[in-house]
Amino acid sequence: MEKEILKEPMFVEEIIAIIGSGESDEIVAEKLRDYHENDIAQSLEQLSKEDRLHLYDVLGAEWLSEVLTFIDEPDVYLEELGVDKLAAVINEMDSDDAVDLLEDYYR
Repeated sequence: MEKEILKEPMFVEEIIAIIGSGESDEIVAEKLRDYHENDIAQSLEQLSKEDRLHLYDVLGAEWLSEVLTFIDEPDVYLEELGVDKLAAVINEMDSDDAVDLLEDYYR
């Protein structure tokens, strides 16, 4: 009997296409709701800084806080957020996730 190898779905390209589609923020957000936060997190490293900054605005603090919990080394992304948006994101996180994020950031 031949074993079937299941491949992990690759949503990164789809997410990047949605973000770069030029559609309204509302439509982009609606389409991104079909994806898991981990998939969105994986797409961050392949986006340009400009596209990431736009994505941060589309997601908002609460959703972005969920996405950031799936990033192993969030330093670059936290720097891009700026102080006010970073504070809003941390405010939305569970306390243990916020502590982990800040510990990673200040290492």
